[in-house]
Amino acid sequence: MKATYFWQDYLGDLPYCNEVLSNYDAIKAEVLQFTSDPEALVDYPKYKVYDYWLYDSGWKAIPFSRYEGEFIDTEDGSDESRQIMSAINMTKSKCPVLSGITTPLEDQGHLRNAFISKLEPETVIRPHNGWTSDFLRIHLPIVVDPDCKITVGTHTHTWEEGKILSFIDGDMHSVKHLGTKDRIVVSVDMRINYAKQYVPELKEFGNSNYRPFG
Repeated sequence: MKATYFWQDYLGDLPYCNEVLSNYDAIKAEVLQFTSDPEALVDYPKYKVYDYWLYDSGWKAIPFSRYEGEFIDTEDGSDESRQIMSAINMTKSKCPVLSGITTPLEDQGHLRNAFISKLEPETVIRPHNGWTSDFLRIHLPIVVDPDCKITVGTHTHTWEEGKILSFIDGDMHSVKHLGTKDRIVVSVDMRINYAKQYVPELKEFGNSNYRPFG
């Protein structure tokens, strides 16, 4: 059964969502303080999807968890991975309330690819999908603009401040920012095989490539 392209209405019992919403004001304050430094975030890695670039300009981000199966490998011991781990640790130190919620889940193998994402006006993220359908992407909006919209499959949605937005990363998705102010969200990928114990509607998902962090 394909319940929906957006999953936020099903996540009322997911502990992570309840924790970040209960601590929303503190998380928002520390993320805004951190991202007010123009040097805090860097250009999101740019790569080709199919025969086009994922985006042209205007997308900034900073990670705060280990990465897996994406464009970077934080476990390979390279100079780049050490630099990324340094950035992750710095972000965690600047956002202690947020990292206090995410780090235990990361250490237990349930969460990966967490980052703070900022989209500037006129940014377009072209249609793409994640490398597997085993992860639920969960956004905690910090700053929103009603004219910044995300499309997943055939459904389009806007972010709302203080309300979770969620979709399966393996589904095709894209973003168009036609507004006038930056959009900032906290984004995490949650293993569906973990989340579905709290979200029975996910029971048919998350079985393709499940493996814990090592």
